Amino acid sequence: MLVLSLLSCESSADFCNLEATAASLAGEGAEDCGLVEEGADGTEAWACAVAAQEAGEPYTIRYERAGADTLIVGAMVSDGAKTWELSRGLGGNANPGIDGWDCIGPVAGVKADDPVVDGDVSGYPVVSCTSREPEGNHYQVCGLICGPQACQPQPLPFEP
Repeated sequence: MLVLSLLSCESSADFCNLEATAASLAGEGAEDCGLVEEGADGTEAWACAVAAQEAGEPYTIRYERAGADTLIVGAMVSDGAKTWELSRGLGGNANPGIDGWDCIGPVAGVKADDPVVDGDVSGYPVVSCTSREPEGNHYQVCGLICGPQACQPQPLPFEP
């Protein structure tokens, strides 16, 4: 239940903190592969994530990407058995939320058709999902990204 209490973002110190949420999901002893800042060389960080994913070991990696009007910080997280993709916007909202998906069929490699991570630009291998669930929707891991009428369909509660 410790994981669920952290992921519910009740703690003011870690309110929708992507790094803390990812670490909690991955579990104690998980490899922190770091943060790949927008435009930075992510070769080393992604090599760490790829090696952990291929070995079935728990890890976290966070990466930045520019959105239309905000900076998005994403994360790939694995507890060694299950992999998740998380996303948090850093726009004008003082307490941005965290969206999440179950990563189905995680793969490591250069994804030329995946604009979410910059592996297609840099040419280094990344971890990505063959598909994500819930299809056509997302889990609300923490916070409220949009009002009740703004998100259609409404996000689903997150239960790792």
